[in-house]
Amino acid sequence: MVALANKTKIKNLTGSIPSTATSIKYKLQAVPSTWISNPPIDLNSNSIASGSIQIQAQQFMPELSQKAKEISYKLFKFGELADNWDGNAAIRPNRQEIIKAHNFLSQADAFDLPVFFTAPGPNGEIILEYLSGVKSAEVYFEKDEFSEMILYEGNSQVYNGEILLSNLINHFKNS
Repeated sequence: MVALANKTKIKNLTGSIPSTATSIKYKLQAVPSTWISNPPIDLNSNSIASGSIQIQAQQFMPELSQKAKEISYKLFKFGELADNWDGNAAIRPNRQEIIKAHNFLSQADAFDLPVFFTAPGPNGEIILEYLSGVKSAEVYFEKDEFSEMILYEGNSQVYNGEILLSNLINHFKNS
């Protein structure tokens, strides 16, 4: 092993890599001017080592708030419903929609967003509702790319479209 000729300060860098499912925390340690630029990363690997650089990716799952834990429990119970659970030919939510809703709930909870309610729908969809003062949101998780988010301020609809966590965060900011 080659020792460094002069004292060299090891730099540390930490942050988050955005992900569709959860946040991924990372930590880089490197000798000055030895930073990685677009490294080939195997997403199935926990650690990558190259010379004096070591990268470790670690999935970060913050603990859910009490309300989010209650909603999460209900979400997974929806998977135990039988078809025709409402007596009107309702379809049981499939596992994929339950997981999508749970992942969104977990991400939103990390930002202390005010989850209020969840329910299954008759077509197998799942709704998550958020409420704070006069601001509310309905997030629908459905098959076949029909998922949507609707934001309200009082009785006025202010957004209807793609499910974007950033829109939900901005909607409830300062409420």
